[in-house]
This record gives sequence, structure tokens and C-alpha cells, in this order.
Amino acid sequence: MPDAGGEAAAAWEPAHRQAYREGSWKRVGRLAWALTKRHIGYDPGDVEAIEENGGSSVEDPEKSQQRLVRWMPAAQLLALALWRAARDADVLVEAVPLERALWWLGGARHNDLYADPLPAWPSGLPGRWGRTRGREDLMESARQVVTWHLMQDRAENLALADTEDGTDDVPLLLGDRCRALASGPYRDGHKARWVDSVHFATRDVGWASAELRAGLWRPGSQALHAAQALHPSLAAAPDAPALPKEITGVAWIQRVVRLAHLRSAIETVQDHHGRADELDPHPARPFGSALASVACALSQIDATARDLEVLWAVRETGVALWERAHLPIPIREHIIALEEVVAAASGLCFDMIHFGEPH
Repeated sequence: MPDAGGEAAAAWEPAHRQAYREGSWKRVGRLAWALTKRHIGYDPGDVEAIEENGGSSVEDPEKSQQRLVRWMPAAQLLALALWRAARDADVLVEAVPLERALWWLGGARHNDLYADPLPAWPSGLPGRWGRTRGREDLMESARQVVTWHLMQDRAENLALADTEDGTDDVPLLLGDRCRALASGPYRDGHKARWVDSVHFATRDVGWASAELRAGLWRPGSQALHAAQALHPSLAAAPDAPALPKEITGVAWIQRVVRLAHLRSAIETVQDHHGRADELDPHPARPFGSALASVACALSQIDATARDLEVLWAVRETGVALWERAHLPIPIREHIIALEEVVAAASGLCFDMIHFGEPH
């Protein structure tokens, strides 16, 4: 789609607001910065980094300055290239192949990078577009982010590419890479972002189960009713969305959607029965603490599940190819870990319902 406009151009921006409830430029800016932060190994939410720094969030001044003068402007150039590429292809920014940005970052479309219309330079970030024009160091930094992620994705998902199920190789889309980042680590060689929440949920459910079996607590009417309401959902197999008739078994899309639905189910039960007394998330309340921890762990895959549901609804390929494209290994590992938490929570609810019955 040419930048000049036309009906397609007029519909492109509203399509983003309908899909994301925000504009294309704001969306792609955040995603480009997520790619950049992962590349340089920086994120203010990286608890491990804070712990390694003696519990301080104060960063080395030199690194902070480098980020401000190099990586943040480079991320804006990357965002601009991705924004151009998405407009040109008439696709949502998340659906643009990541490698397409290289066309505008020194490739065949390099001369069009600063063409009109030019989005607004982000408020609060020092500089302006005029100061980035001609900065080959920033251009090279932006290209470096793209190539690093292309190589990283290839390495992370080599097992999927080497399968013998006939699944073709697919381009790496911007949205898919950023969803993989959300289920991966902040830095190379470190634990995934979800590990702590899964650990706490596993610990709390295990503690509640052990205390129940030891007779150190027994469910009252509030906890019993909540367990009875939740157990059928926790124990049920994934079944939505519906799969093509020729597909047998359970698909990854069903597994991730189930996890998001279970988080909603837990919060509905918490709201209905009240989050006090037995359902109080305080550590002194075994069932309330366990439920709160499980809901917290499940919430970390909510955004991914929502995005994948939208993508599934407009799927134009077979299931195997769709899963290869949109469910990289980091997300699959996240799903498996959460399913183990759900299975433990299901067992806890079952034991509560049948507490005191003869074995």
C-alpha cells in the first residue's frame, strides 16, 4: 500500500484502534522498545538484575547514558521502519514480518524512511526526527536489534523448524516475537519471567494440600463451595475454540485459551464468595492464598491468549502451520508450566470436596 493514501490508507489506522484500542504508532513504538530492551538485556522489571545489584534499582550512569543517546533513538528508528513496512503492506503492525524493517533501514526502501507522513516524535524522549537523519550509528543499532532477534528466534525454535509434520518455515512476525519475549527471560541465561509466579503458586497449592492431608486445617462452607464451583473447570480438558473436523487431539490454541478462561473463573468465584475469611489471600489462609497465587500466575499469559484468539479467528492456514508461526517454544513452555499448576489446584479442590470421606 503506498503512503500516498487512498481508501486502504484511510482504513489502516482505524483498524489498529479497533484491534488494539490504541493507534498504530503508539503500539509499534512500545513493541520496538520491547525488542530493543531484550537485545541489550535491560528492563526495569528484571528483579534478578536488582538482586544482583545488592537490592538497588540504581543503574550505572554510563549504561543509562548509553541507553538514552543510542538505544532509545535507535528503537524509534526501528519503530518507524516497522510502521512504514506495515503501512506499505496494509497489515496491522503486529502482523508485519520483522525482517521487513531492514528494507527501510538501509535496504531497498531506505530513501522512503523519512517520507511524509512522519509520525510524532515521542514526548518525553530527547531529540527529534531531524537529529536521527543521517545517523548511521543509530541506523546500524536498529538493524542490529532486528538481526539479533531473527537469529535468536531461529535458535529458540529450531526444534519446531526441524519437525517432520510437513510444517513450512514461516516469517517471524513482530507480534509473535514480542509475545515470545513475554514468556521468555529478560536476559540470556536467566530464568523466564513467569518462573517466580509459577513457583509461588506451586508452593502455595502444595502447602495447602499438605496442611489439609495432615488435618491442620479443614475447609469450611465458604472454601468448600468455592472448591465445588471451581473443580469442574479445573479438571476439564481444553475444548475451545473448535478445531477442524480432521484434527484429533488438543491444539495449543485450546490449551492457552483454557488457561485464560480459568483465571477468569477463579476471579469470578473469588468475587462471588468474597475475598475475606477462607478466601482471604493472606498467607495464613491456605485456600485463599493458593487461589490468589494461581490466579496471579495465570494472569501472566492473559495478553498472549487474547492475541492468539484474535489471530485464530482470522486463520488462513492449516493448524500445524498456524501453531508453528504463532506458538514458539517459550510460549509452549509457559503453557506447560501453568497446566501443571492447574492440575495441582484441581487436586486440591478434589481433596477439599472429599475431605473426611473414607478412602
